[in-house]
Amino acid sequence: MINLTGKSVDCRYTENNKKEIYSSRIESTKVLQQAIDQCINKPKIWLNASSATIYVHLETHLNTEENGIIGDDFSMNICKSWEKEFFKSKTENVRKVALRTSIVLGNNSGAFPKLKMITKFGLGGKQGRGNQNVSWIHIDDFCKAVEFIINSENIQEKST
Repeated sequence: MINLTGKSVDCRYTENNKKEIYSSRIESTKVLQQAIDQCINKPKIWLNASSATIYVHLETHLNTEENGIIGDDFSMNICKSWEKEFFKSKTENVRKVALRTSIVLGNNSGAFPKLKMITKFGLGGKQGRGNQNVSWIHIDDFCKAVEFIINSENIQEKST
């Protein structure tokens, strides 16, 4: 089972949108856990979306699962709550993996079409110093990573 559910963060962070971003992630994870608990034939693996946004932005430190610095702001706290809900219940014989990915880019989906449109309007280009890094993954690589995780039984839950 692969859960990529959640309100898009491509919106203004009004109080209502922030509540929807939070609840769409937490509630979908709760509902799926309840459904799995009732299944006779449970899925062998449950991949649940999360985000690399859980880590603080540092230009001098590479965040990894082993040494990543988890922060404390709206987006980071969403990720922490999301993963806490996901890993709260253990389900025998169901391997759980949180997908901490960054922005997914593809020609026809993800963030790229919107970034392309902004650039066409003349709003692209250098921001600030212009040497900031942007974490991203191509849609094809994302799909290959998901396939790799499914086929690699040694990849599983890791407490943060």
